[in-house]
Amino acid sequence: MVSGSTLHRASQQGWTQRALNLAFCAGGIIVCYGAFSFFQEKMFVFFYGFLIKKIFPLP
Repeated sequence: MVSGSTLHRASQQGWTQRALNLAFCAGGIIVCYGAFSFFQEKMFVFFYGFLIKKIFPLP
């Protein structure tokens, strides 16, 4: 096994370092999904919002 490989470095990390790495990666995924859903909602309201208000007016 090559000493500079990712598997070798991961095996030498402590559990706290691994937990922090996992939390950081999971947080990044959650932030990306949140940003995607925010911009998707903004685009949907911008493109279709005017049409929906005409078809289904709120009381």
